[in-house]
Amino acid sequence: GTTDAVGKTLDLSRTNSTEKNIYLVSGIMEDVPDNSSVRFEAVTNFFSLGNLFGNDFEDDFSEWSYTSLLMLNRNTNLKNFKEVFDKRLISFFLENNKDATEDDFADEEISELIPFSSLYFDRPDIEVFRQGSKNFIYIYLSIGLFILLIAAVNYINLSTAISFERNKETGVRMVFGAQKNQLILKFLLESIIITFIAFVLACIIAEIVLPTVNSRMPGNISLHLLKNPGILIVFIFGSLVFGIINGLFPAMYLSRVDAAKILKGELTKGKRAEKLRSGLIIFQFLISAILISFTITVFMQLSFLTNMDMGFEKENIIRIPLNLNIQDKKKLLKAEVLNLPFVEKASIVRGVPGQIGMSWGRTFNDDDIHFTAMPVDEDLISLLKMVIIKGRNFNKGDLQGAYIINETLAKRLDTENPVGEKIGEAPIVGVVKNFNFRSARFHIGSLAMFFGKGFSDYRNYLLIKLKPGTSPERIDEINVIWDSFSSDFPFDYAYLDKSLEKMYEDEKQFGDLFTLFSILSLFIVCIGLFGLSAYLVKQKTKEIGIRKVLGAFNNSILVLLSKKFLFLVIIANIISIPIAWYMIDVWLTNFANRITIPYYVFIISFVLSIIITVITVSWQAIHAARMNPVDAIKYE
Repeated sequence: GTTDAVGKTLDLSRTNSTEKNIYLVSGIMEDVPDNSSVRFEAVTNFFSLGNLFGNDFEDDFSEWSYTSLLMLNRNTNLKNFKEVFDKRLISFFLENNKDATEDDFADEEISELIPFSSLYFDRPDIEVFRQGSKNFIYIYLSIGLFILLIAAVNYINLSTAISFERNKETGVRMVFGAQKNQLILKFLLESIIITFIAFVLACIIAEIVLPTVNSRMPGNISLHLLKNPGILIVFIFGSLVFGIINGLFPAMYLSRVDAAKILKGELTKGKRAEKLRSGLIIFQFLISAILISFTITVFMQLSFLTNMDMGFEKENIIRIPLNLNIQDKKKLLKAEVLNLPFVEKASIVRGVPGQIGMSWGRTFNDDDIHFTAMPVDEDLISLLKMVIIKGRNFNKGDLQGAYIINETLAKRLDTENPVGEKIGEAPIVGVVKNFNFRSARFHIGSLAMFFGKGFSDYRNYLLIKLKPGTSPERIDEINVIWDSFSSDFPFDYAYLDKSLEKMYEDEKQFGDLFTLFSILSLFIVCIGLFGLSAYLVKQKTKEIGIRKVLGAFNNSILVLLSKKFLFLVIIANIISIPIAWYMIDVWLTNFANRITIPYYVFIISFVLSIIITVITVSWQAIHAARMNPVDAIKYE
């Protein structure tokens, strides 16, 4: 509740412990920027944590859970540095391990030097730092570019469509001495001015919608153009270039007309411009069809990930993080919870599926191995209903230490039957069927569940299996028990299945953004289609009037005005299928578990495009069909 915290203390001591762990607040730093790869709320000296983790944790060479950061001089030769660094690590290890020899490190990769700049995009396996995806950035940039192109197509289409009406203006200017380059400059300036007005409006709209966008995607986007002159310059320059691109073709098209033919009324509408407009309409609907197909697939993949069998039961299970004060009483807490009539099972575990990131290094048959470690108690496997395919479950006789490994690690150990073999000093008592202990977007790695004394009990979780039909209100009874053990810390719980769904928050946000992009692209396409259909109605007003006089019905007028656009939409959707299929397949390669692209995704995209086209064109067609035939025939 206050920022005046300097000089105050934080007590991290355990309730029943005689050792005091008092930390002094020596300073307050600014909040870590939203775009930082390193996220934290507080920092302390790493070597001051011995009282929390155990006094020997500094020299524990079997612990792989920590990442070291080194700041090197700019002119450091990384290859030479690594050689010296590895030698010192080996020497340090030999000094502290009398049984080790230099031969033990002959074929070992002692260290890996990774540029910090590559962690965000290139090393998703190092989860301690914030992760990003180059593919997502490329996709967002591509979509933004395509939406700009769709808008540019609208401008070009409408400019060339109304060019016939502007030809007289152009002819008069040419008669009064206007040169071709002057006409080109005039039309380019028109385009640039319109683009700059659109840029200003876009900035205003962006500021309004940014809170909504930020709520649906990771990170926090902010414009602050005045605080970021570099970005402002890029935007202004981009608007200038975009304005030139928009206006260049219409300017060239309008400036090449023959003034004499214009004034004599001998100029006819060009077929080439008509073909160009048709091609650009196909391009617009092609992009929209791809976005629609992609959006549907993203949500289907998300549904597949959240509903797939992860290899364990996740329904009706709550997880409760155990704070330091309750560590020494966690078994008593578990026993009290098990006495509740609506509780089926309970288990204490370090890390829960989706939040397991601890790595151990051990020996197996004189070879060094490393794997993801999951310290558990004897009840976890039965609580999550995991399938043991070899050996047995843990029991009280395994308190000296025992492992149950997954199928992936069993294959790595390359032994006919790993049950009975030892990892370090502890025997393997069973092999469990593979389950997704990380997000299902990744392949299942090597995992060993450890039961026994000696593993750190810091940051454990209590998992509770509720009986089916248990109402959320009954959880208040667990809260009462919690308060009797640790009233100083608030009771915090979450349903396991809901926690697992949060692992796919990026995919959900990705799908939401794709939905937004799809709607935006369709909206822009509809604006252009509405303008072109209005122009087409204007062109065919007399023809419509004559058809009405001859007895044509309103639906035939609709067919007359719609058939060309529908034909172009059909072509666009046919072309979009192989392109969308390829792009979707590339995106799905990011997932170890993925769907097969269903054919009906493209059918849905096609039907949506047809419906949107018919609705957009119908607005103008109905207006034309209701026009008095006499007025239509007199129309000029």
